[in-house]
Amino acid sequence: MGQIRFFLLLILFFGVSEARIKFIHIPKTGGSTIHEVLSRYFYEKEIYPYRRTNAAISVNAKGKAESMPSINHELVSGHFPYWFMEEKDNDRKNSFTFTVLRDPVERVFSHYRFRKRANPHVDVTVEQVAKNWTCRMLCSDPKLTGSALLENAIENLKKLDFVIFMDNFVDDTKTMLQMIGIDTTYVKIPKLNATKKERYDQKTIEKVKEDHALDVALYRYVNEHLSWPFRKYRQKYKKR
Repeated sequence: MGQIRFFLLLILFFGVSEARIKFIHIPKTGGSTIHEVLSRYFYEKEIYPYRRTNAAISVNAKGKAESMPSINHELVSGHFPYWFMEEKDNDRKNSFTFTVLRDPVERVFSHYRFRKRANPHVDVTVEQVAKNWTCRMLCSDPKLTGSALLENAIENLKKLDFVIFMDNFVDDTKTMLQMIGIDTTYVKIPKLNATKKERYDQKTIEKVKEDHALDVALYRYVNEHLSWPFRKYRQKYKKR
């Protein structure tokens, strides 16, 4: 283990981007896997230590977020929205920021299964999954709603350095790692926190689409605009 750690540190010292790495972890998009892979290349003290908090997601998050420290770490990986990253980062320009997008209906059902598994003695329903979580994670202001929230999330998404897509997770994750200077020749991408899929009737599916209409619209927009930089990069990478 000591030799492996030393080897990884050499890679980090000579190869990994000097920019701060900021991962906006939208729940149930493979974020635990991303964090596990990235954290191999950093000491614990270099990682922002609030990964599992969801304090910055709710509409009333401003007050709670103010009590959290500024970002002075090399890796920020957690359920932190775009606006939180912007407010807490003292070095906004020198950063590599990315996220993972997943089909919103699949993401909601996965989140529902996760909550049901975590609370086996509680009557958990799919309607209890927070609405339009993807847009809320990508917004500049947690008080935005409706079309303003959607438009703001799209604009912020365009500013990211890279976007991993769940339907191309392994290849996109390796592309991201290569972009920050990590040799992926021997990198294994594990599968963590996955939940077993279930079948849902069409009525339930349509209700999810209705309740999460902004996330559905955002995902549709992304897939219809292939001229974005990260889409171009992904296409070129896959042709090699």
